[in-house]
Amino acid sequence: MEKNDRSELIEIYGEPAVKVVSELFLEGMAGAIIPGFTAVISNIKQKRYERNINRLLLELKVQLNDMKLKFDDISEERKIVFSSEFSDMIVDYVSEERDEEKIPYIVNGIKNLINDAKDVDNTALYFDVLKSLRKIDILVLKQYDRNSPEDCESDFQEFLDELSLEYDEYRFIKDKLLRSGLLISSYDKDQKEIYETLLELSKFLKELEKGKAKSVSDKLKKPKIRKNERIRLSQFGRSFIDFFAENPSN
Repeated sequence: MEKNDRSELIEIYGEPAVKVVSELFLEGMAGAIIPGFTAVISNIKQKRYERNINRLLLELKVQLNDMKLKFDDISEERKIVFSSEFSDMIVDYVSEERDEEKIPYIVNGIKNLINDAKDVDNTALYFDVLKSLRKIDILVLKQYDRNSPEDCESDFQEFLDELSLEYDEYRFIKDKLLRSGLLISSYDKDQKEIYETLLELSKFLKELEKGKAKSVSDKLKKPKIRKNERIRLSQFGRSFIDFFAENPSN
């Protein structure tokens, strides 16, 4: 770390804090996880970049002990993969993040990634989705981990008030989460059943026209049409929450 940069960090956070971060993060385990990180910090030019990196340092300092235990427990092969393939990608996402309040989620992702089997492309998918969301979107998503916010009308209004959301804003966020594949609608299954029924009906009518239809196929059944839509967390949504959670459920 350059002397001027170190002085600025000391002025902001105090010398003891910077010393701990320098020893444990830049020179120790996390330095191995994110090689070249000192050079990145010394060349900070943009305020957002600087703010995000500083926030990353603070969040990493809190979780360094847990991360070190995880890192020491993985194979040498995984350590090499983590250091060589994931480090630059993580720094890129941090530096480009517009919402500083999402940095803790990124740090959770780093910690959970250490002993995860995800490859670079799969990991990038999770970070790409995180990048597309605002913190308010994530808070709405996490509510679906328990139940749909709309299940109870009185609690739903309380939920909206707590997040300072209007109903139309909430609906926009819900649609965004559906498009991202983090939530799934019961209508999706209904539409699939209707489509499959139409295919079977078309097949049956063609056979009937040719005089080959002997009986109605068992596959040709009346589709279930639900009156009310039910939104729930998708399998990907469950994995997404666990990946960026401080304490994953699995």
